[in-house]
Amino acid sequence: MRLRFHAFVLTVALSWGGAASVSAAYALDYPTRPIRLIVPYVAGGPLDVLGRLLANGMSGDLNGTVVVENIAGAGGRVGTAAVAKAEPDGYTIGIGVVASLAIGPQLVHTAPYDPIKSFTHIGLVTSGTLTVTVNKSVPAKTLGEFVALAKARPDEISYGSVGVGSLPHMAAELFQRATGTKLRHVPYRGGAASMVDMLAGRIDATFEMPNVTAVYHREGSLRVLATMDKVRSPALPDVPTTAEAGFKGLEMDFWAGVIGPANMPPEIANRLAASIRHVIDQPGFGDSLTAQGLRVHFLPSGEFVQLIRDETARWGEVIAGAGIKLSE
Repeated sequence: MRLRFHAFVLTVALSWGGAASVSAAYALDYPTRPIRLIVPYVAGGPLDVLGRLLANGMSGDLNGTVVVENIAGAGGRVGTAAVAKAEPDGYTIGIGVVASLAIGPQLVHTAPYDPIKSFTHIGLVTSGTLTVTVNKSVPAKTLGEFVALAKARPDEISYGSVGVGSLPHMAAELFQRATGTKLRHVPYRGGAASMVDMLAGRIDATFEMPNVTAVYHREGSLRVLATMDKVRSPALPDVPTTAEAGFKGLEMDFWAGVIGPANMPPEIANRLAASIRHVIDQPGFGDSLTAQGLRVHFLPSGEFVQLIRDETARWGEVIAGAGIKLSE
């Protein structure tokens, strides 16, 4: 009966004419096997948690199975390239983020994909921000005092990041560009090592997510001077935004969405987008993201593409101004 029904639908589709109608017929029986959701970072981080929340919710909504696969490396570019190279049949999708779509391709001479042309942009899902944080021995209680201190001591105030081209590094470059300061970059192999040295007073500052710095701020081990967002963070309600602290143009959006390979059938892309929207609207999903320093922020495909274009232009200016290039 199932085979005869599919034959009937395909016959009707062909009678209407055109590949789009045939595509719609196949979409009626989607998914028929597990969907792979590539997270381009290691397990355990905020984006991995996001991927697993989506996979769990979408599995139920689509009456199928969505399986997370972590493919880390090169600041997210390895996993993102795997999405671009997959068959555009709806069975491989991935998490696309600001680092891998708007920043990463501009850091290398030959990018493995085009952030617009290589993908089907299913929808933006979440956004967050970073904080400007100093260790407790730094003689600055406000962002204004920290900027004044950095101007008085060029190349002396140090900050840690997880490497050249990472989000903390880019946030620091944006900070220096907007404030006319010059900080000393200390790259680490991981965020844990950077935070250990922050707490020990071996580096002066960091640009980290609110969920990472909030607990240390509350106990007095570190001092969060501002959040790089348009609104205050729920994790740090007592901390002003950079604009509230008197510094406009210092917003740092940490955003992520779902992408697939270019040329996915529109019916499948639309079905995935509808499923994602259903999942993120469920009670508790937003709370789970808040615990990771993120918030629900849905944008449909067209607006997601425009965000990538805008962010690519914005970060391109920062990268060119700082002269940042990675060896390939």
